[in-house]
Amino acid sequence: MNDIKKHLIIYLFISFTYNLYSQVDSNYVWSYQLEGDAWKKWDSISHDWMKKVYFPCLKENHLKMSCASCVYIYIDAGLTIDSLGKLTDIKIFKENICSNKASEKLKECFFSYFRNLVFPPSVRKRKIKAKLGTGLSC
Repeated sequence: MNDIKKHLIIYLFISFTYNLYSQVDSNYVWSYQLEGDAWKKWDSISHDWMKKVYFPCLKENHLKMSCASCVYIYIDAGLTIDSLGKLTDIKIFKENICSNKASEKLKECFFSYFRNLVFPPSVRKRKIKAKLGTGLSC
């Protein structure tokens, strides 16, 4: 196979893969793009999660942010919510736990809140992408 054909095959493969992932990602709306009551409800859920779940999960998993060694602890996740307000799927887009991937224990700790939550009507039948966690500005 000559070089042109090899490069064409590689290009087509990369294009196909990029388009596939772009389509999956475009089905989700970032939480900060929600409007009106949907934004208010999500903001309330997010604040409740940070207070009741995030910080206890960090403590339980012996994680502590610092500018010297651990600037970020977050997971960008897509949450699919059905018409009854139940979480039906979680898709992880990105994770940064002190520059590493999240452990299964930490993921379970982060997501258990959402699995047990009945989402309010304004955020039902949606796919919401949210940054679960935060980072330091050092």
